[in-house]
Amino acid sequence: MTHLAAKSIAGWVAAFAAASALEFVAIGLQTSLAVAHGDHVVNSPPDCTSAAPSKAVLENDKQGTFEEIKVLDITDPDGDEVTLEIFNIWQDEPVIVIEPGEKTKKKHTTPDGMGIDTDTAQVRAERDNKGDGRVYHITVRATDEHDAICFAVLTVSVPRHKNKPAIDGGPLYDSRNPDPS
Repeated sequence: MTHLAAKSIAGWVAAFAAASALEFVAIGLQTSLAVAHGDHVVNSPPDCTSAAPSKAVLENDKQGTFEEIKVLDITDPDGDEVTLEIFNIWQDEPVIVIEPGEKTKKKHTTPDGMGIDTDTAQVRAERDNKGDGRVYHITVRATDEHDAICFAVLTVSVPRHKNKPAIDGGPLYDSRNPDPS
C-alpha cells in the first residue's frame, strides 16, 4: 500500500510517498490529504478552483456598513459534504481607528472585517477617500467529511469611482486589527 500526503504553504506543495524522493509542485493555494492504494485514490479534497464571493464589488454609498459575503462554487469531486470556514480577512488600505472623543466626520470604527471561523465574511463597504479603492482578500478553508482541505482567496472591492475598478495593492493589513505590528 502507498500512502500519499500533500501539504501546501503559499502555493508550494511538498508531496511525500513511501520509498520516493521529496518533490515540490506549484499548484496555487491547494492543500490535500489523500490515501491511495495502487492507482485508486480513496478520497479527493474539495475543489476550490472556482470559488467566488457572493458580491465581488461593493458600492461605497453605504459607507461604514457591513456587507455579508458568502462563499460560492466550492465543490467536492467525491460528493462529500463540505464545511466552509473564513480563515482570515486582509485589505490593501490601513484600518482606521477612531479614538473615544476624537472629532472626525468618519462614522466607522474597527474592525473592517468580521466572520473568522464562520462560513460568511462581513466587510465594510468603505474605502479611503484619497486612495484608489479598497480590495479585501478573504481566505476560505473548505474541509470535506474526511478532513481533506483546500484553500481559496476571494477578492471583494470597494472602488473609489463607480466606473473605475479598485486597484489591488495586495493583502497588507489585517481587517480585524488596526495595528499592523
